[in-house]
Amino acid sequence: MKKIYTLAAFALSFLAFATNHAVSVVNNSYSPATLAIAVGDTVTWTQVNGVHNVNGSTSTYASNPASFGNGAAAGGTWTYHYVFTVPGSYQYQCDPHASFMTGSITVTAAAMTVTPCTEFFISEYVEGSGYNKALEIYNPTGATKSIAGYTLALFSNGATTTTNTFVFPAGTSIAAHGTYVIAHGSGVAALLAAADTSYGYPNVVSYNGNDAVVLLTPTNDTLDIIGIVGDTVTNWTVGSGSTKEYTLVRKVAIEKGQLDWASGATEWDV
Repeated sequence: MKKIYTLAAFALSFLAFATNHAVSVVNNSYSPATLAIAVGDTVTWTQVNGVHNVNGSTSTYASNPASFGNGAAAGGTWTYHYVFTVPGSYQYQCDPHASFMTGSITVTAAAMTVTPCTEFFISEYVEGSGYNKALEIYNPTGATKSIAGYTLALFSNGATTTTNTFVFPAGTSIAAHGTYVIAHGSGVAALLAAADTSYGYPNVVSYNGNDAVVLLTPTNDTLDIIGIVGDTVTNWTVGSGSTKEYTLVRKVAIEKGQLDWASGATEWDV
């Protein structure tokens, strides 16, 4: 399997699994209206009928630890996903029906489930000049593993909904302790030569240092995060560098994905 750089072999690791929670937007209500979830969990709202939205912005609820929401109210059938990466108590509403259509979510720090690692994580992040951008995914297990159906999701410029995704195609596997590299199709020749796949703009590696990246299982469980979804910054500091115009390589001692960026930002060599 090709690599951007030669990475040391990692030991088997341990990983906490996240959960996807479903909320129906139906009959002028959120069902369920109250959730208790863990950091890294995803909440998926699906509208069944009516004209509604999800508004959990800090401008509406100043005590919310972070903003989330899908914009203006809309009819028809829509789905909105948000990954909660900051613990705390959240409130949200449907703007046209704010007097009675509300919801609440309590997010607690994810408990670590200590089991032999069976899942992928992001092992390298390249954010260079121009279009020299790439992501490397690592298989920490001792056997070839299918990554078909897994997703890399990009949340650009503080967005709380995905701006681009890459779904690993059917038949794609990563060898034991191997990697898979996705590069921007307009990168330099040396970068493209190291890539397993590349494609043009817009793509999941069209980031500029202030765009969160999330790795998800085929069932939308969160495995790994770079940055903070919904955070409107110019970049995130990482060691002596940042997520803007640096290459970040996961430290050899790191053996699992990270759901909390406060800890995740310490896990990279710059």
